[in-house]
Amino acid sequence: MKSNLLSTASVASMLKVNESTVKRWTEKGSLRCIKTPGGHRKYKMKDVVAFMDQFAYDVTDLLVPAKDQLKSVNVSTDYALLTKDFPALSDLFFNTALEGNREHTFQFLHLLYANRITQAEIYDRVVFPAFAKIGMQWSAGNLGIEQEHLASNTAMHAIIKLQDHITKKPSHGKIAVCGCLEEEYHEIGITCVNNILESNGWTTYYLGTNLPTESFIDAIEQYVPALVCVSSTVPKTKRYLTEACAAIHETTQIIGAKLVVGGLAAGDDMRKKLRADHIPHSIGELMSFVSALG
Repeated sequence: MKSNLLSTASVASMLKVNESTVKRWTEKGSLRCIKTPGGHRKYKMKDVVAFMDQFAYDVTDLLVPAKDQLKSVNVSTDYALLTKDFPALSDLFFNTALEGNREHTFQFLHLLYANRITQAEIYDRVVFPAFAKIGMQWSAGNLGIEQEHLASNTAMHAIIKLQDHITKKPSHGKIAVCGCLEEEYHEIGITCVNNILESNGWTTYYLGTNLPTESFIDAIEQYVPALVCVSSTVPKTKRYLTEACAAIHETTQIIGAKLVVGGLAAGDDMRKKLRADHIPHSIGELMSFVSALG
């Protein structure tokens, strides 16, 4: 474990103070340390992070991630958090979701949010890359369908539970309708879209998965939203996706709403074929588009 301990000089560099200041904070009990048999002070990363959080340090980009070290299976979660190494954090989420422990998976996502990682960053840079990796592992035959389903259900539970802990902006009165089309059962993406819109003051109506085009249109006419979001990962057929989006877009134009289509099926080869007001590559892009709507 010695390699995971920090010297006084390392901590001083991180906190941008001199070593005597670090020693003084340690002697006062503000910063915990471990004394070696030789009497040297050593610090655990989690204790340094706790100190920084307590005294409102901006921990963003204080250190350059040690990429070779972070590829190890023994990566410190605290270090990955401190350096915002999203590939490392996504790998940790990948492993946690596959273990199938819902509470542990939620606690991991909550830890990210508590350490100033935004909701959009959690989705775009931790959750989505992990599930892209799960999809590739399944396609390659390295994961069974039961493992993929377990990871998906575990992650969904954690994402939904995390929403109760997200700080939400006051409602601005605008309505959004979110859902997936017929024979589309991949729900994580549209759940994340629904959640982040809700966090940003939207009143959302979540239609879920496997919704026929006509039913989607009926919901739009009933709720009269300003925004309609459709997510597609594995569509019924590409033609069906194109025709469904065209029909929905026609309806949104009539009521003055905007249609956003996202997901893996809305990739570069389909972007020119899909009728929509915006086809974002990420949650971050979606929120930039939404912010521009006023």
